[in-house]
Amino acid sequence: MTAPHVDIAHFVRDFAASPLARWADGEPWRLTAQSADIVRRLLGDVASNADFVIADEMAIHRTAVVERGAVLKGPLIVGAGCLVAAGAYLRGGSVRRTMLCDQSRE
Repeated sequence: MTAPHVDIAHFVRDFAASPLARWADGEPWRLTAQSADIVRRLLGDVASNADFVIADEMAIHRTAVVERGAVLKGPLIVGAGCLVAAGAYLRGGSVRRTMLCDQSRE
């Protein structure tokens, strides 16, 4: 017996319009398990975008705010308007630990 297909877009608003949309056909748990590799591919997509500062497998949008005391370890992408507050610990590079932030601050 095969497991039923789980449509990520049913649970994640605007998933089809996100940079992750190309992986929509995959099972959500596989998407999570491959997160570090997926973010590395997305880093390639933003590599030529002057709006991002890129170093050490991290892309930080120029409008993002990363407060002193936040810890960031790639691979990761911090999108436009994001706030990464002091004390935040975002790390990638290990399976299921990559952070992709693309939400605007309030």
